[in-house]
Amino acid sequence: MSHLIVELKKIKWHRIDECTARIHHRPNQILR
Repeated sequence: MSHLIVELKKIKWHRIDECTARIHHRPNQILR
């Protein structure tokens, strides 16, 4: 069960990193 929780946390943090990257960097760089 702990492995599933860790994987979900990884996905959550990955999405958060993408959101912060979009805020800090130009959105065009990420879309391309």
